[in-house]
Amino acid sequence: MKRAGFVGILLFFAAISVWSLTVPRLTSPVYDGAGWFSPGEEAALERRLTDLSGTDGFQIVAVTVPDLQGVSVEEFALETGRQNGIGSAAADNGIVLLASAAEREVRIEVGYGLEGTVTDLQCGRIIREIMVPQLAAGRYAEAFDGAAQSVGALVRGEEPFPETDGDKALYSENFSVGIFIVILILFIAAGFFNGGRGGGRSSGGFFSGGFGGGSRFGGGGRFGGGGASGRW
Repeated sequence: MKRAGFVGILLFFAAISVWSLTVPRLTSPVYDGAGWFSPGEEAALERRLTDLSGTDGFQIVAVTVPDLQGVSVEEFALETGRQNGIGSAAADNGIVLLASAAEREVRIEVGYGLEGTVTDLQCGRIIREIMVPQLAAGRYAEAFDGAAQSVGALVRGEEPFPETDGDKALYSENFSVGIFIVILILFIAAGFFNGGRGGGRSSGGFFSGGFGGGSRFGGGGRFGGGGASGRW
């Protein structure tokens, strides 16, 4: 009973932190809240992401933030994708590449419709083998560009990083508990803010805040916690 009560308290405070979160309001494929990209790098990365979205039939965004506002990188990336509706409403084919300067954490968040194509295992390898080395060296634009190209290859049915037995063992051990808690919190929040109403998908996500202004970039795609995270 004591353990159950402790877990309940943790979930309660985690839910409060998610409810108070303010995520970027995206109006283009690139949001550089950490100030990492030069104007030329940002323009080139935006062209890359736009080209990938146009040719391979999915929507991908690159997001840098100064900090995670006290939540996990998984929660921040998930809410960034959900609030902005990255991907189409019909296909749920959005990808969020997100990194935080203060915590030095990175996340690839995958929309429902791409979870079978851009797997957690492959996302983990993209982070470890492409993003982390480049981020650690201060080559921020290269980290996001390389990750985007690898995701595009996966969507096209290519295998830039064949899965190994070691990868599968690693993720089978570390998966499920954290994702379950995140999803549970989001369901609680959805019920709280929707007042128990059923029906269609919310176009604005859970929150009314956000950095920047203008119209939302995404098309209504949904996210459920697929992807991988890392640190540098």
